[in-house]
Amino acid sequence: MKKRTLILIATYNEAENIEAVLRATLGLKGNFDVLVVDDNSPDGTGEIVKRIAGKTKRVKLISRTGPKGRGLASIEAYKYFYASNYDYICELDADFQEDPNDVIKLVKEAEKGNYDIVLGSRYVAGGGFESNKKWLSLFVNSVIMTMFNTKIKDPTCWFHVVKRDVFDVVPINRLRSKGFFLASELHFLAEKAGLKIKELPYFFPERKEGKTKISIGVSSDFAKEAIRFWLSRKR
Repeated sequence: MKKRTLILIATYNEAENIEAVLRATLGLKGNFDVLVVDDNSPDGTGEIVKRIAGKTKRVKLISRTGPKGRGLASIEAYKYFYASNYDYICELDADFQEDPNDVIKLVKEAEKGNYDIVLGSRYVAGGGFESNKKWLSLFVNSVIMTMFNTKIKDPTCWFHVVKRDVFDVVPINRLRSKGFFLASELHFLAEKAGLKIKELPYFFPERKEGKTKISIGVSSDFAKEAIRFWLSRKR
């Protein structure tokens, strides 16, 4: 049986992008379904997804009404993914900073090398990104790598493919981060458990439509969650 992959797109106010990114993901060759987890976007993102989901069973929508958070959205998606018996989950932003066509590259690498997690990495040879905050990003990444003594070059990366078996080793209910630190937490716990992780070079362009979700508040929450997780590992 051909392996099944669930593409997760977590959204908040992505009405400008969501239809185009869904069209692109639905056009991928392979056994892919799409799950959009929307944090009750006031701009109508959820309504657009609902309309598209009404035309194809390959698109599912979870509309969240509780506390907002990138990590909380992913945890809800992980539960759906695990219960639905998919083989892989790939997290993809709605803003085209990750090319939907490259989902295939990550999944193929995971299958070929029997990797548990495959990351699209900015910080391995051949990777990179367009950003006027490049040096700040490099600094933050180096601090995180030092704090957690990790061999992963881009631990904060969300463009990753995760094998279902990972959640047998790192249970979903063990994940604590509610915001953008969740991907790092998952990567560090998987690394500590001895799971196979591969980084592929990836170049991230600037966002073309809509507004970035990375604010001072989000950055502050990321730092707090990183410190909290670091302290928990010291106990």
